[in-house]
Amino acid sequence: MQRHSNRRILITGAANGIGRATAAFFAREGAKLCLLDLPDTGIAEVAREFGDPATIMSFEASVT
Repeated sequence: MQRHSNRRILITGAANGIGRATAAFFAREGAKLCLLDLPDTGIAEVAREFGDPATIMSFEASVT
């Protein structure tokens, strides 16, 4: 089911733990994702794992 296909979701801390699980959930549900995490956390690999580069963007950034 694609319940979130019309949504755009920004997730911080998306390379690990709760952030990664949240990203996986929304990716399965069809949302367009913007994933943020610190440099050297592997965020680009996480984005590739979850799917289509047209719907998932990843950035190395700090929100502090």
